[in-house]
Amino acid sequence: MASSVETRLPFLDYKLIELVIGLRQTSPDHNLGQKYWLKAALKGTLPDEVLNRPKRGFQPSVQEWMEGVIEKYISWLTDGYLLELKVIDFDYLLKIYQTSKDKSQYTFMLYKLLLLEIWYRKIVVAEL
Repeated sequence: MASSVETRLPFLDYKLIELVIGLRQTSPDHNLGQKYWLKAALKGTLPDEVLNRPKRGFQPSVQEWMEGVIEKYISWLTDGYLLELKVIDFDYLLKIYQTSKDKSQYTFMLYKLLLLEIWYRKIVVAEL
């Protein structure tokens, strides 16, 4: 969306695009308000509180996703090549893993270490 690339499937229909372009040529909409025709078309289908609520961003649950991946694959770190090669200190790994369960402050670091372990296994050792 930051690059103005539409990816929502209903708005990719060429017939809809042609209709909107035709409407804009015959009835300019710059004085009608944002998304006037879309809101008018959906009136009665969607509740007014949905049609008229302020715009808000989409926040995926990245923290939970990373925590899930860490929980599933933590053994790859605790028994992995990064520890064996002393790239990571076991005591440090254990400390940040235990802390991340309480505060989630090290989740990103653990996730990155896990990705490095996976990369090492796949690229260097070629075992995955």
